[in-house]
Amino acid sequence: MFEFNLKDAKWFFEPKDYVIGNNSVEIITDPNNDF
Repeated sequence: MFEFNLKDAKWFFEPKDYVIGNNSVEIITDPNNDF
């Protein structure tokens, strides 16, 4: 199963916001939402 820590994954997504749902990761670009 695909799982990881959001803080550990920050380097992978960098400025982009993301949401984890079930076994998928959906990258969301939202300039109004700072990580």
